[in-house]
Amino acid sequence: MKVSKTLLGTVIETGKYLVFFGNRKAQLIPLQNRYPEFNFLKIKQTHSDCIVEASTALVEADSHWRQEKKQALVIATADCGPVMLVDAEHGVLCAVHAGWRGVQNEILKKSVLFLLARFPALKLQAFVGPHIQFSSFEVEDSIRDSLLKTVQSNTPEMKVSGYSRPSKSGFSLVDLNLIIRDQLISVGIQRENIFCLFEDTKTNANYHSYRRDQKSSGRQLSFIALK
Repeated sequence: MKVSKTLLGTVIETGKYLVFFGNRKAQLIPLQNRYPEFNFLKIKQTHSDCIVEASTALVEADSHWRQEKKQALVIATADCGPVMLVDAEHGVLCAVHAGWRGVQNEILKKSVLFLLARFPALKLQAFVGPHIQFSSFEVEDSIRDSLLKTVQSNTPEMKVSGYSRPSKSGFSLVDLNLIIRDQLISVGIQRENIFCLFEDTKTNANYHSYRRDQKSSGRQLSFIALK
C-alpha cells in the first residue's frame, strides 16, 4: 500500500484500488482532469442511513456501493468523515458520508452489514479520511449521549471517559474518530484493517470546515475506485 500527498489531497493505493481524500482544492473538474480513467458517481447526501448502489442518478443517500472497475464513488464533506470500504479480492467498494448524524444513525454499521448480507465472504478494509477531531468537536451533552449509545464499551463510565470529556456547562468534546472505529470493529472489521488520517478539518485551513466557516464553507470531495 502506497500513501502520497498531492496538490488535491492524500492518495492511498495498491495495484487494485485507489482511495483519495481531498482537500479544499479537490473539486469535481480538477479530479476529472487528474483521473480521466474514472467515472465519478455522486449522491445527494442528507445525513441519513440510506444505502444505495452507485449510479449516474443523483439519488438521496449517504452510502453508496458498487462492484465494478473504473467507477469512482464520491463523498463530499466539510467536517464529516468520508469513510471508504473495500474488499479488492471480491471487487466490492462502498463510500460512506459519516457525519455525527450518520454515526448516530449507525450508517457505518448498516453499510457493512448490508454488504456482508450480499457478499458473505467479504473481508473489508476501512479508510477514514480527514474530519473534525476530538479537540474541536464540541456538542451538547444530549448529542454526546446519543453518540455514546452506539459504541460497544461495557460500562457507561468507560464510554464517557474514553470517548468524550466535558468542556463548558452542558457541552462536551466527543471523539468522533474513536466512535467511527468502534462501530466498524463491532461489525467485524479487524482493527488492523482500519486506516485513519488524523487531520482536523476545523483547525487545518487546507480543508473546508462548516464548524469554522459556517455558511461560507465549501465541500471537499473524496472517492474510492477499483483500477
